[in-house]
Amino acid sequence: MAALILSDIIDRFEAVLEASPLSFKHSKEPFSFDRQPNTVINDAYRIEDGGLGSSRSATNSVAVRIDTLRVWIARKLAFDGQSAVETLQDTLVTIERYLKADGKAQGYHVEITGRDMKRVGDLAMASIDFSVDYDFSEAVA
Repeated sequence: MAALILSDIIDRFEAVLEASPLSFKHSKEPFSFDRQPNTVINDAYRIEDGGLGSSRSATNSVAVRIDTLRVWIARKLAFDGQSAVETLQDTLVTIERYLKADGKAQGYHVEITGRDMKRVGDLAMASIDFSVDYDFSEAVA
């Protein structure tokens, strides 16, 4: 694997989430969907950094890191909560599949570590947690 930094992986996550078949758009703010217009909430996502899980030296100036990233999506309940929840569940599976495939092609490895779904007002919100391991260069340019 080529040495990466976390922002490289977040950029890859964004590229996958914004490409077909998902075609999401980044939320207006990074920490919530509060400012997201109601008309486009179903097409929005945000990525949350869950922190560094571990870092181990592998060779000279290279460490193997494991970070946690959480992807959030939401759907309007629109008087059909069951349908919104089922759509979110299917979307989480699609996100997992595409991120895992991208990781293999881009030099990082992704594993799902958790999922959560909850109701927030008139929205069903879902998150999916990923453990991301990658080679990190500790060398100073």
